[in-house]
Amino acid sequence: MIHFACWGFLSEMHIPCRMPVGRASDDAIRSIVDSQQLLGALEVIVVHHTDCVLAETSNETLRERLGRGLDADISGVDFLPLARDLMASTREDVARLRSSPGLAPGTTIHGYLHDVRTGTLSPVE
Repeated sequence: MIHFACWGFLSEMHIPCRMPVGRASDDAIRSIVDSQQLLGALEVIVVHHTDCVLAETSNETLRERLGRGLDADISGVDFLPLARDLMASTREDVARLRSSPGLAPGTTIHGYLHDVRTGTLSPVE
């Protein structure tokens, strides 16, 4: 899950952008760039969570499961499954965002792991 925030002139505004797959995909980067250029967002928060179905499967399995009943070929679709090591996948996404040339100078990017069983949110360095 990726969130970004924007602080307004008179009051603080929070603009969430939830990317359902949770990866720092091209779509996520485009959304962040849009929000930065249009709204001045300068903070990005990447949150992966425990018990994530996408960390327990592969593209092949997802293509098979999600393709059932479709009258379309989804064999080339990358569903961006997470690594089983959620700390590592969070670090990968933070690194990808930090190296993205389209993000505004001064953008801060943080990574967290949310434990859905305990409710804790742990920073990922």
